[in-house]
Amino acid sequence: MNWIRALMLAVLLAVVVQTASPLPARVDDTPPAVAAKPAPAVVDDKGFDSLGGDRIRAHIVKLTSDEFEGRGAGTEGGMLARDYMERAFRSLGLKEAGTEGFRQPFRTKGRGRSKATDLDLCNVVGILEGSDDELKKQYVVIGAHYDHLGRRNGTIYPGADDNASGSGTLIEVARAFTLGERPKRSLLFIAFDGEEIGLLGSRHFVKSPTVKDEALVAMLNMDMVSRGPDGDLWLSGVSESSAMKAAVEAAAPLAELKLHFEHEREWRQSSDHGPFADAGIPFLYFGVPDHEDYHKPGDTADKVNETLLLRASRVVYLTARAIGNAASAPEFGE
Repeated sequence: MNWIRALMLAVLLAVVVQTASPLPARVDDTPPAVAAKPAPAVVDDKGFDSLGGDRIRAHIVKLTSDEFEGRGAGTEGGMLARDYMERAFRSLGLKEAGTEGFRQPFRTKGRGRSKATDLDLCNVVGILEGSDDELKKQYVVIGAHYDHLGRRNGTIYPGADDNASGSGTLIEVARAFTLGERPKRSLLFIAFDGEEIGLLGSRHFVKSPTVKDEALVAMLNMDMVSRGPDGDLWLSGVSESSAMKAAVEAAAPLAELKLHFEHEREWRQSSDHGPFADAGIPFLYFGVPDHEDYHKPGDTADKVNETLLLRASRVVYLTARAIGNAASAPEFGE
């Protein structure tokens, strides 16, 4: 009779298996080959939400088109870029802050290839006034140079990363601040000319500021912010001011960025933040290391990284907002 009991047991087991809930699939505890993308940053700010890499890229495409002929300082293409920045500032409703409307024209001698040439150059300067009656008398400078190398031996050097990326980001950060809540301090947006031939625009502004020089409390500079991994940006200036360092380090996670500081000292004079640093004004420089297309005709708009552009604009926006709203201005060398 053992075979009858075995048969009955088999039937009973089959019934239990059919009526029971299915077993969960085995969990694979092997680490994924690619880390999961972090959740989108959440910031309760209309201006922050308005930022977009596609919008910045559209400016880059325009500024690197053939009509601008590489935006050489003092050339017709450079003047077209000046006009483009001026129109953008005006359309955003910024307040004129140059010596002639938005313009701060100046004549100077060039350096390098333009060393023996008298050049008529022009910074473009606009203000977004702060919301606090007293603190609005202080200014946080947000800048980027719009010039590049122009045309050499008949070849256009478009300068997409260097520095149409910074110029486009400057416009979009300014636009974002017109949509969001204004910081307590005023924001001074400057598109510099002549960076490629000796930081001429920023040197001129620091020497002849269009606002009271003692009211300049900080400077954020963007130069080459579109080539490289999605989430990596390099900085200089964090060792000069603990308040500036704290502001950008608080902003970075919200912008989904990893900050790199290994060029901190090396880059201190590498772009338009240099003259501000020399004047004892706390600064932060945002950029990426030189790449294979640096100062070459291959620096074209099709190679920019929209995700990096978005995240760079976000970290600049949040850092400027924090400095603009801080109870006290950052100190240099603290």
